[in-house]
Amino acid sequence: MINSGLRKGELKQIKWSDLERNPVLKGEDAERHHIICIRGATTKTGKSRRVNSPTQEYFNKLREISHIPKTGRHFPYIPASHKEDFVLCKEGKGDQPLGVGTWNRCWQEIKERVINAGDDWMETKNITWYSFCHTAISFAVQRGVNHLKLARNVGTGLRYIAGFYYHHESEMSTDELNKGRTFFTKTSALIEPIFD
Repeated sequence: MINSGLRKGELKQIKWSDLERNPVLKGEDAERHHIICIRGATTKTGKSRRVNSPTQEYFNKLREISHIPKTGRHFPYIPASHKEDFVLCKEGKGDQPLGVGTWNRCWQEIKERVINAGDDWMETKNITWYSFCHTAISFAVQRGVNHLKLARNVGTGLRYIAGFYYHHESEMSTDELNKGRTFFTKTSALIEPIFD
């Protein structure tokens, strides 16, 4: 979620048939990035979208854990018999997504591992599954990702991104705001206005 910007509800409903290789990429990028086709029925907005995501490695690992044989020349390497299976499914039951109880147990385990590692932020802040999506957007904003592309990739509006994710904009804007700007080094070069 933190790498793709997907919402929990979208992630829960992904099927292997929703994953595609990105045909325009080559080399290392082609081994990392792929497309996730988010079906409208699984989104908060009801609109389908195509998400560019650097998570191919994780989906390959999930395929291996699920004991699905690697087939085909391109990602996601899934045989036709498993294309309509949920990626995150009950063990041995590809047609059944993980239940609410399993998601809740996973969340408890994540919290316990963070706390046991000595961090207390899970206790002091209201961290939820959606926090991963929020963090993905925040990181993308900090990296200077184009607002429109980011909004489309995560399935939200430009206004939402501008309104909620630009709390560090002033601190991080120096280089951008100084493009083409000239500074005078001598005060004599400055012209002061004359007032009558």
